[in-house]
Amino acid sequence: ERVLQIDIVSNRVCSVGPNLVDENMERIFQNKWQNGLTSTEQQCVYAIPLAADTILKIDTANSNDEPVVTTYKLPESCHGLAKFEGGVLAPNGVMYTCPNNFKGVLRIASSKSKTIIAQKEDKAET
Repeated sequence: ERVLQIDIVSNRVCSVGPNLVDENMERIFQNKWQNGLTSTEQQCVYAIPLAADTILKIDTANSNDEPVVTTYKLPESCHGLAKFEGGVLAPNGVMYTCPNNFKGVLRIASSKSKTIIAQKEDKAET
């Protein structure tokens, strides 16, 4: 239950970060996240929650050390299975996920201080 790091330059593969289940960072065992978005400004990768109750953040800013792996809890209103799949990164750095089996969009806003805020935005009526 760790993040897999693949270094395509050195052909090295290893597990990084803490064990997400053992450290109570995520309770789901399967299909936790699907797809992800890269913030080049922060040098971070964000994994989009499919079944997970969290957003996974992999901070690669310090290229000489192991990436820092953290999770951020979703709001209570964002629980369920097959919630989001895919997303986009807006020019202002805000990330928006595409709803799969969820009635709303997840907005992920991160600041230069590397904090994250997750919230549900209701889907517009058509």
